[in-house]
Amino acid sequence: MSALATNATEAQRVAHRDQKKKDNKALYLIHQGMNDETFEQIDGATTASETWTILSTSYKGDDKIKRVRLQTLRCQYELL
Repeated sequence: MSALATNATEAQRVAHRDQKKKDNKALYLIHQGMNDETFEQIDGATTASETWTILSTSYKGDDKIKRVRLQTLRCQYELL
């Protein structure tokens, strides 16, 4: 999110405030959907965009990596 200029008009201030509210709401909703382990990864992020980038990077991977993760989770589930 870009910073507001010191000589901004009232319309720009209102638009900036609305954008900031939307960003904070999105960040709040992302935080609500995370478990404790994932939340620790995104705890320092200050914007929804930054949070989303962290999440997409951490869950990114090719199909082979995803299959290995899935197999590991299946094994853990079966052991329970």
